[in-house]
Amino acid sequence: MKKVTFDLSEKVALVIGGTTGIGYAIAMEYARWGANVIAVSRRAQKCKEVADEIRRQGVKTLEFPIDAQHKEQLILLREKLLSEFGHIDILVNAAGVNRRHNAEEFPMEEYDEIMNTNCRCLFLSTQIIGQQMIQQGYGKIINIASMGSYLGLNQVVPYCGSKGAVLQMTKGFAVEWAKYNIQVNAIAPGYFKTDLTSGLHQNPEKEQAILNRNPMKRWGDVNELTGAAIFLATDASSFVTGISIAVDGGMLAMGV
Repeated sequence: MKKVTFDLSEKVALVIGGTTGIGYAIAMEYARWGANVIAVSRRAQKCKEVADEIRRQGVKTLEFPIDAQHKEQLILLREKLLSEFGHIDILVNAAGVNRRHNAEEFPMEEYDEIMNTNCRCLFLSTQIIGQQMIQQGYGKIINIASMGSYLGLNQVVPYCGSKGAVLQMTKGFAVEWAKYNIQVNAIAPGYFKTDLTSGLHQNPEKEQAILNRNPMKRWGDVNELTGAAIFLATDASSFVTGISIAVDGGMLAMGV
């Protein structure tokens, strides 16, 4: 009988968008559970700061600033990881951006920014790192979806579209790559206090509207997401693929 374990010792985890917010919380939790974690983003200083924190957990890491919209940068990152560690076990796609405008006035340059960050980055990262996972016959891929994957939200139509795409790409990759022993899943966060949601939790009217939709009547703490990320990264979820776990305080379950 296969032993169920949540151990991440000696696993190699790459977290795209891992220097802030939800990605950062997941990266640090993986390090605490023994994984060698590489948290990347476009900002070199943040990559250095987070790498120093990861090393203090007693595990290995690399500093590698990257713009995941560019395929050649992802290939360089993959080859660097393989040179250093020999394998890549876990990929977390946590890079994300949002902009707020009324739909009839939404600037197309901001639409493109949202789609490139939330969709193009995820597809390219999964494609490039997935090529290695296919060769090694093993991999765990975790995408960060959203309540906007399921619900229509005000003033963020492109964001909802991008996060709906995240959910569908998660299913598509999961089905296509199941034969390679790669599990692809998503986590759909509810409302957490991060830089991405600062415009909401700093607005009393919008904050109250959010709390009214949540049976727990509070915001989530990013550390409350990490349990789902641990589960989906370990062999405990070896027969789980193509699904999204909502960590939302009951928001999706709540009616009127």
